[in-house]
Amino acid sequence: CVCVCFGRVGEKNWRGCNFILKLLTFSTQGSCVVHEGDNNLVCPLRVADRVNLGLIPTSRMSWRTAAKALKPSGGFMHVHENITTQSTLRSQQRAEWQAVGAAIAAEFKQILEEEQGGEWVVVCQHEERVKSYAPKVFHLVFDLQCRPA
Repeated sequence: CVCVCFGRVGEKNWRGCNFILKLLTFSTQGSCVVHEGDNNLVCPLRVADRVNLGLIPTSRMSWRTAAKALKPSGGFMHVHENITTQSTLRSQQRAEWQAVGAAIAAEFKQILEEEQGGEWVVVCQHEERVKSYAPKVFHLVFDLQCRPA
């Protein structure tokens, strides 16, 4: 999995590191630092304004690490997940996505309070459908705004 921490990237797959380094060479012109290794071990603490949790089908195993990476002043989590819906109707699917987003926000609130301390406010501001894998299976991104209360 990849932990992006405000100009920092952690990756445990060396092929992934090489690919990320090539991408960063073209897009950041040296303003990014790659921390090679398991994100749970190498991800910097309390430095991120935004954390992109892009691993699918779930990024859940990296949520605690992401919470540790977020600045004490808060920021955004972009949580990628594959979601299976009960309905094929778009309006009902959207309601299901919003419920999942609210549940993810509640989980992140608890994790942030455990890892960063104090009370936190976490709100799912947006759910973005990236693609569909089947009639009821979707890759979604949940944009969470996280801030201390």
